[in-house]
Amino acid sequence: MGIAFALLSAAGYGASYFFTQLGLRTRRVPALHAMMVNLVSANLALWLVFVGSLFFQPVVFRWNGLAFFVGAGLSAPLFGRYANFMSIQRIGAAKASALVLSENIFAGPLAFLLFGQVLSLMTIAGIVVLVGGMALFINEVYASAGASPATLERPGSAGLSYAGVGIAYGVASGLFAAAANLFRQAGVNAIPSALLGSAIGTLAALVVVSVSALSSGQLVKSLRMDRRDATHFAASGIASSIAMLALFWALDAGSTVAVATAIKNTSPLFTFALVAALLSQHEKVTLRLGLLIAVVVAGAALIAAGRLH
Repeated sequence: MGIAFALLSAAGYGASYFFTQLGLRTRRVPALHAMMVNLVSANLALWLVFVGSLFFQPVVFRWNGLAFFVGAGLSAPLFGRYANFMSIQRIGAAKASALVLSENIFAGPLAFLLFGQVLSLMTIAGIVVLVGGMALFINEVYASAGASPATLERPGSAGLSYAGVGIAYGVASGLFAAAANLFRQAGVNAIPSALLGSAIGTLAALVVVSVSALSSGQLVKSLRMDRRDATHFAASGIASSIAMLALFWALDAGSTVAVATAIKNTSPLFTFALVAALLSQHEKVTLRLGLLIAVVVAGAALIAAGRLH
């Protein structure tokens, strides 16, 4: 059952990236507006499930864990998700979803530096495979862009191509995701509820985005976007929340962190399949790109498996 939940988590994250591209493909919705709708739906899903869970498993709240969960929320649901949105807008969901796996490159060294966690030989091997696969993948992203408008330099890109900025955003989303995991780890030690922690973090992200939208006079505009676009961003938020919950359920069902994480990291393959089947006219995908995504996923799986040793 744990494996089934882990697969649901991977499918949820894969669908979330896909729905985000559906909403962003027309380029008529600013990322701030998309984030607002996405986070509203994600908060509704997470808090409804959390309140329901209290009838079965009460949670003891401690204030000393709040700061860590807020830090996790600012890292992943806020900065990480924003970077991911900007990456998807520039290079597409299939490519951006694979770049998020750079999280695994940062996670091991950060855990070693901050918590003294020893890196196994398998984890180190996974990092080598992932770095090599990521380098080949990034090169393929540039090559697949070809002479399309995405490769043209645009104002404010500091000499980088439009695709290059998208790649940078994708790697940044991985870095923020790795930092968020470390915050969550510290938070769960104080408040043993990953679900509450995720809900708190997602709420903190929504508060910051709402304040930003309000101060810039865009709050009302963000809630008045086209219904179709809003539906896509809301679906993205719900899908990512389901994915997060499914990962918790996989762990509760007996799956180890290593196995559940390795399966969850296959999410780019789900995104690739959805884009290839339904959005090939908006994002160029090739068999070579799919194989490189598989190499990146394999590297991430090795890193996760290294936790067993």
